[in-house]
Amino acid sequence: MSDEFIIPRWLFAITECRLKAKKVIHIRLTRGTELWFAENDQLDVFATGSTTQEAVEEFVLLIIHYFKHYKLLTSSNALAEALRLKQLYESSFTEVT
Repeated sequence: MSDEFIIPRWLFAITECRLKAKKVIHIRLTRGTELWFAENDQLDVFATGSTTQEAVEEFVLLIIHYFKHYKLLTSSNALAEALRLKQLYESSFTEVT
């Protein structure tokens, strides 16, 4: 297995929430000295795990956490970067059942 590769992902799901990306989300996986890193710079998500699977699972949890966080954040309470991320998450994902 390579020390770095990119995987595409459209569905991000945990028991209580499922998100579908409106277009493919690319997750860059990189092997560090002791951990794997899963990241997407545009969404500002960086996760780690002992294995690629653990890193991707943590990435999914963070995507859902940030989606819920920015969904509750009002535009009037969001400053520069938070407002950009709120708009990005709203335009990038749809909650599905």
